[in-house]
Amino acid sequence: MHIGLIGGIGPAATEFYYRHLVRAHASAGRSMELTIVHADVRDLVQNMTDGAADKQAQIFLLLAQRLQAAGAEAVAVTSMAGHFCIREFEMRSPLPIINAIPELEAELVRRRLRRVGLLGTRVVMNSRLYGGISSVDVVVPQGNSLDVTHNDYVAMATAGQATDQQRETFFSIGKDLCTKQGAEAVILAGTDLFLAFEGHECGFPTIDSARVHIDALCRESRAGMPRARLWPPCSLHAGRAHGRRQCQRHRMSGNRGAIRSWRRCVAYARLSFPRPATTSVNIAGVFGRSSRPRGTRSSRVRAVAVVRQRRQLESDARFGATVCCDRVSCL
Repeated sequence: MHIGLIGGIGPAATEFYYRHLVRAHASAGRSMELTIVHADVRDLVQNMTDGAADKQAQIFLLLAQRLQAAGAEAVAVTSMAGHFCIREFEMRSPLPIINAIPELEAELVRRRLRRVGLLGTRVVMNSRLYGGISSVDVVVPQGNSLDVTHNDYVAMATAGQATDQQRETFFSIGKDLCTKQGAEAVILAGTDLFLAFEGHECGFPTIDSARVHIDALCRESRAGMPRARLWPPCSLHAGRAHGRRQCQRHRMSGNRGAIRSWRRCVAYARLSFPRPATTSVNIAGVFGRSSRPRGTRSSRVRAVAVVRQRRQLESDARFGATVCCDRVSCL
């Protein structure tokens, strides 16, 4: 699968992603298709400080469109700080997004941890990784240590290198999270933190969010086909009625961009999966298990239509087409 990376935030983290992706594909004996676009770290820091998630998501949208034009089939943001607008970006992105936060949550569940610490930017720490970690207790630096961690991290990410003083700060605060607040491990919730930690013994267990994200990218790349596209991101049980409800909700809040997205979603379901027939199949049957129409000749004709729809859906999914319905009516 052709992966697109939104990099540059910061440049060292982008190089870290690229280096490890190349190494992982080489060790697996597979060729890699990769395109990287550059985002300005100064714009990201300013928008994150201002809480301008929509503005940053619009910047990511333009970059994702460039990646799509280059042939990318999925996109990832090489910055945990950049995930502060990931929900807004998912509402706009023309490509499936490989989100680091659910992958990190799954890694914590796999390790059976009960309490973890966080090191990263102020927004990441205050929001407990944007509220995406629910399986464990999360602790963060207290008092002035939180501001010191944020300032040193931003300075390190912007410069692309860690000083001895910054490294000592991260190590000291990380040890306090374990010894004073009971964290079993510390999540390096900033993709540039490898600059301070790689090749050095910090004295406490760590989980590198960048490594977890890179592993997820490698799995998706080896899979060879992006997952079915949900537009906007929702469960497969969202259909026409759910789309109309979302339009009404966003209309009340004045979110015109979201209204347009949900209208496209409803229109796609209406045009691609018309309702006139009496027989219908579940979306899971379209992508996997075959439907079992009952024994009349008209049912057999409809079964042929189901197979054609299945092939069309598989083709759409291969090229990142949107899918947002829970039932498909047969012609």
